[in-house]
Amino acid sequence: MDVEVKVRQIMEEQLFGVLCTGGSGQPYGSLIGFALEDSMKVVYFATGRATRKYSLILEDRHVAMLIDSRSQSDGNMMSVESVTLTGEAEELESAADVQRAKALLLEKLPQLGYFYSAPTTAIIRINVARYFHVERFQEVTEWRP
Repeated sequence: MDVEVKVRQIMEEQLFGVLCTGGSGQPYGSLIGFALEDSMKVVYFATGRATRKYSLILEDRHVAMLIDSRSQSDGNMMSVESVTLTGEAEELESAADVQRAKALLLEKLPQLGYFYSAPTTAIIRINVARYFHVERFQEVTEWRP
């Protein structure tokens, strides 16, 4: 199967991933719900503006995100696949961009609609530079959308 197809499948099937940020010389990981644009060049998520992840993104826009299929494995770790994406994060400013991102987020995670609409919530776009797909623990393939 083509790496783009594998990456898309994991990104569409999984609801959550771990966002990796850094600042003040320290790495930080945060569990987030996310949505993928069809082009696969953009990922959206929401966060409160009073959070550490938000302040770290303001400090350093470079992020990574890990998504994996372990929730669908039958205990066989060799069947688990993962995707790590790298890119730059930014808060959406325009109302049209925010509405488009919220629509994608609501489609994937409708139970978080109240959070997406809160005035203290920022909608973040990750402009994806590349994806790394890992299967069988050691087979790594890089793909750029």
